[in-house]
Amino acid sequence: MEFLPLDLDISKKIGNRKIEGEWFLKLGEDYFKTGNFQKAIQNFEQYRRIIKLEDWVGEGSANGKLGDTYNSVGNVDEALNFFKKQLNIATEVGDKKSEE
Repeated sequence: MEFLPLDLDISKKIGNRKIEGEWFLKLGEDYFKTGNFQKAIQNFEQYRRIIKLEDWVGEGSANGKLGDTYNSVGNVDEALNFFKKQLNIATEVGDKKSEE
């Protein structure tokens, strides 16, 4: 994870929002795996804000990851909120796999 912030900084400087979003996603996943759920939430939120502008399926995925993370810290209401958002997007775009 030590190289990610440098790569993230480069992505920001060159204005590549898609790559910038992917770095936030990767950071969030790494923090989730290590049990640092607050940092995971922060990075998944950043990913969701960036990807929301360009990619509905990516936004749905971000909502699912946020739901998983909130569920892991015992915030079931917030988890359900994000799972519902994920389901709404999946239904809207016809993503049957995500609807399951």
